[in-house]
Amino acid sequence: MRIKKQNWQQYRDKLLQIIQSTEKRNSHLFSDEIDKALSSGRAFLFVGEDGFFVLQPLSRKGIVTVNVMFAFNWESNAIDRYQSTIEQLSREIGARGLELTTAVNGLIPLLESQGWRQTNSDRIMHWTKTL
Repeated sequence: MRIKKQNWQQYRDKLLQIIQSTEKRNSHLFSDEIDKALSSGRAFLFVGEDGFFVLQPLSRKGIVTVNVMFAFNWESNAIDRYQSTIEQLSREIGARGLELTTAVNGLIPLLESQGWRQTNSDRIMHWTKTL
């Protein structure tokens, strides 16, 4: 599976629509934050033949974590498709863990099977994974 880091501005018109429609469907506000992070260079867009994901490196107290801001696959099952690639890219920059937020309850079994741990009990769930 070939995935390449891409320039957000070249893909913005097409992909922001997908992000916004997902935001609306899930009643979970995040598209503006993703757009701002990508536009300012705080986050990075990775595009493959069948989807894309957005990663934002974070450093807290000298420990690097990668926030998986968004993942989308036209075939479905973005987590299974991209998990190993996201982990590899994150390790390459010295990240010790991953985090993500989602309002999609259907993802709970898949995230758990991939080694993620839920850290809260809110409607917008926060998940972490140690690398």
